[in-house]
Amino acid sequence: MASDQTIHQLPYGFAKQYSVVFDGVSLFQTAETPLAALLEAQRVLTLFTLVEVTATELEKQLQLRYQAGADSASDIVSSLDNSDEFLPLA
Repeated sequence: MASDQTIHQLPYGFAKQYSVVFDGVSLFQTAETPLAALLEAQRVLTLFTLVEVTATELEKQLQLRYQAGADSASDIVSSLDNSDEFLPLA
C-alpha cells in the first residue's frame, strides 16, 4: 500500500472475524478482540482512538458501518476482496 493512501474502512471479513470496526476516527473492539488484530489494524490505519465496547455494541457498529454503505451484496463481497493488504493473523 502506498503511504499516501488512507483506509477509511476495514474489510468486512476482517472486521467481523476479529471483532473490530473502524469509523474513521475510532477503532471499536471487544474484550475478546485478539491483540494481533489490533496490531494489524494499527499497521494499516496508523492512527485511531481505541474504544472497547460490548459484543452487542460491536455488532451494531458492524451493521451501521457496513450495511449503511452497501448498496448491494456485491459491495460487501468487494470489501472482502480488498483484504490483500492485511497480513494473515493465524
